[in-house]
Amino acid sequence: MKIYLIYSIDESVVRQKPRCVVAESGPEALQKYLRLVYSKDPQFRKSVLDLAVNLTFVERFYLSSPQEQDRFHETGVCGTEIQIVQSRVKIYFSERPEFGERFLQFMETQDQSLISDDIFEFIAVSETEDEHGFDVIDILDIGLSGVIE
Repeated sequence: MKIYLIYSIDESVVRQKPRCVVAESGPEALQKYLRLVYSKDPQFRKSVLDLAVNLTFVERFYLSSPQEQDRFHETGVCGTEIQIVQSRVKIYFSERPEFGERFLQFMETQDQSLISDDIFEFIAVSETEDEHGFDVIDILDIGLSGVIE
């Protein structure tokens, strides 16, 4: 087992402290961090539970194509048919179809109790680096060369 440092690529280490994670590999450390820490982050959860079309988790279902994005930015109107949105939700959650069904129910009812920790974890580990904004480095690879006086 090694120690890996997980840090935000977008935030200063002063604002968002890096976390040490013990794992066999860098990818495993990042997955562990996303499941155990990031999936519980209030800002992440707020984005998942926000059903606004723009700048939230659900944007990927409404504004998937460049044409949809252009139309939205030009007119402020989404216009994506609900059947297409539902299909995209099912594709996103294809590894766990029961999560997709619960998420669709949430989108219809806004009943946040439908979104369990398991669903938050699934979404967190499914995000790309650009979406979650974290990177990982082996502590031993930092190569500290001593103190400068």
